[in-house]
Amino acid sequence: MRSNEAGLRAAIPFGGVGGAICNGAANGSYGSVRVLRSVITGNRASVAGGGIANGGTVVVKGGVLAGNSPDDCFDGGDGAGCP
Repeated sequence: MRSNEAGLRAAIPFGGVGGAICNGAANGSYGSVRVLRSVITGNRASVAGGGIANGGTVVVKGGVLAGNSPDDCFDGGDGAGCP
């Protein structure tokens, strides 16, 4: 996942979080994401979570999560946090 954007063109009604992945929650149920042997780099978000915005559980194994702006991972505080 590379060169994705969230909220940089003012076209997203929920703001700019999760340039590559936005793992949110709906109706009290938290999302779950597992990324294996993948590269998440060069993504951007206008608010937070250039790489991943996490509101549930996220696991990244055997891959790279680096070089995203304004940060690699933003933890919404509801789940397992950032890798």
